[in-house]
Amino acid sequence: MGRKSTIYQNYKVVLCGGIMPKQSVEFSAGYDLYVPFDTVIKRGRQALPIGVKIDVPRGIDGHIRPRSGFSAEGVEGYTIPLFEWLKPKKKRFDADVIEGTIDHGYKNEINIIIINHDEPFLIEGGTRIAQMVFNRHELPILLEVDELTGFDRGGGMGHTGSK
Repeated sequence: MGRKSTIYQNYKVVLCGGIMPKQSVEFSAGYDLYVPFDTVIKRGRQALPIGVKIDVPRGIDGHIRPRSGFSAEGVEGYTIPLFEWLKPKKKRFDADVIEGTIDHGYKNEINIIIINHDEPFLIEGGTRIAQMVFNRHELPILLEVDELTGFDRGGGMGHTGSK
């Protein structure tokens, strides 16, 4: 069984329709963040306000992450018909939620950054668009040195291959 937290997180719903962040299941690592109302996602990069502010305590950050299903299969939404007599179709769109950090001291409304590589689409109010995981952290003091000590593992991105 997981341990219950003793940290309390203040939040405030600031938009009519803003939805309180919630865990999907009891031991989820984070809280789901919701689109507050039907919103058109244009092609390109945009900030999507979610109608919630969070007061992050000192020593903790809120890490905004994409939901894994949306990362794997695309963001769920509806086509925007060119003519009124056509019905919107539900489908997955080639769009990505970009990771972000909510620092202690940030008091404004949370925005989810989304990049849409597809046609414009409608995302329905109440959709779980991202998740926020809270992490404890320490900020080290950086010291400039002439030489780095320790083991040099060498290589860089992808240098060990895939098998």
